[in-house]
Amino acid sequence: MTSIDRIDDIFYTNYSNERNKILKDEILSTIKVLDEYLSNMNQLKKQEISFIYFSKSFLLDKLPEYSKVAEDSANKSLKLNPFNADSYNCIAHIIWKKGDINLAQNYFNQALQINGKDKSTLRNLSMILRAKKEEDFSEKINISTESVKLAKSAVDLDIKDSDSWYILGNAYFHNAFLNKNQYEDLQKAVNSYNMSEKHQKNYKNPDLYYNRAMVHLYMENFTKAYVDLAITQSVDPNLKAGEQAENVAQLVTGFYRQIKNQCSVKSKKISQKLLQFR
Repeated sequence: MTSIDRIDDIFYTNYSNERNKILKDEILSTIKVLDEYLSNMNQLKKQEISFIYFSKSFLLDKLPEYSKVAEDSANKSLKLNPFNADSYNCIAHIIWKKGDINLAQNYFNQALQINGKDKSTLRNLSMILRAKKEEDFSEKINISTESVKLAKSAVDLDIKDSDSWYILGNAYFHNAFLNKNQYEDLQKAVNSYNMSEKHQKNYKNPDLYYNRAMVHLYMENFTKAYVDLAITQSVDPNLKAGEQAENVAQLVTGFYRQIKNQCSVKSKKISQKLLQFR
C-alpha cells in the first residue's frame, strides 16, 4: 500500500477519535518526501515541480483546518501551470476553508473555464452556491435552482459516480424548502441518495446515510429513517446518529402505544399500521 493509499484509507474509513491526528501524521510524512524532491528542484522539469506543489496542497487540504502552506503550494503550482483545473479546484477549496466564499467561487469558475466537463468542479460549484448567504428570497431560489442544475450536469457526465449523485441529493434537499414542490424535491433527493448508495465502491459515505435519514424524517418515513441513522452510527460514531435513531424508535413506540390505547386494535393490526411509516 502506497502512502496515498494509506491516506485515502484513513480519510474514508477511520472515524475514531484519533482520526485527525493519524491522518495529519501520515500526510506530513508524505509531505517530507515531496519536500525532498523539491530540494533538488534544479533537476526537475517545470511540470514536475508544479505537480509536486499541487500534491502538497491537495494532501494538506484533506485536513479539516485551513493551511497557509497548502494555499502557498497551490499558488506556486498555478504559477508554473496556470491551465491546471485541478489546481484551481484545490486552491478554491482551501480558500473556502479560509472563509472567502466569493474568491473560492471565482477559482472554481476558472477551473470550469479550463475544463467545462469536469464533474468535480461542477459539484464544487453546486456546493459553494448553497453555502452563500443571501437575504433576498427570490435570489435564494435562483441560487438553489442553479445549484441543482450544476449537480445534474455533474451526474450527466458520469451516471455511475456516487459523489455526484450525493451532491445532487443534497441540492434537491436544500431546494425542497425554497419552493412549493417540497414533497417532489424530497423524493428526488431520496432517489439521488439511493443512486449514490448503489454506486459506492470501496467506502461508505456516512453523510449520505445521515442526510437521507433526515429526508425520511421530513417525509415521516420513520422506519427508513431509523435504518439510515443506524447505518450512519455504524460507519461514523462521531455523528452521534445512534442517539437520534433511539429517538425515532421511541417516537414509533409512542405511536404504537397511542394507537393501542385509543383504538383498541389487535397487535397484528398495529404492526401493519406501523408499516406505513417505512
